[in-house]
Amino acid sequence: MISNHTHTERAARGFTLIETLLAVLILAVSLAAPLTIAAKAMSSALIAKDQTIAFFLAQDAVEYMRFVRDTNKLKDLDYLAGMGGCTGADGCRVDSRENTIVACTGTCPVLNYNETKSWYTYDSTVSTDTIKPTIFTRKVTISSVASNTDEQSVTVTVSWKDVGNVTRSLVVYEHITDWQ
Repeated sequence: MISNHTHTERAARGFTLIETLLAVLILAVSLAAPLTIAAKAMSSALIAKDQTIAFFLAQDAVEYMRFVRDTNKLKDLDYLAGMGGCTGADGCRVDSRENTIVACTGTCPVLNYNETKSWYTYDSTVSTDTIKPTIFTRKVTISSVASNTDEQSVTVTVSWKDVGNVTRSLVVYEHITDWQ
């Protein structure tokens, strides 16, 4: 017969190695799920931030093209005056801050961010401490709508590489007309 003394000693020794490993495994699995969810949420938030910036950059280009059209009409010029560089397949880059439209050759350059002024521009003449290249490129193309010479389609494509080096793009379409 086993004495109570031996049984008590065995119970008092604590956890075995297998019990400890099993407890650590359960703890690791229970921590992995919330950390995975948090990592996915962070990645999604960064992608959403980039998409929002891309949309505003596209909208800025559309608004600038409307501004040029309206300015041309008020000066009694052709409504497409100065936009000729945007009609080719390579499109053009527009800089609403610098008031420029320049034809792109091949691919349009990367936009810069002016940290001091908090705006996007192609200008890089300010100190490099305040101008930083971004991940965004923006291309504007203008094409005819059917046979109607009084209406043109403006397409703005903003492209960028995000988390994981995945190339993304956002396209905004707008029609501008010869309104007078």
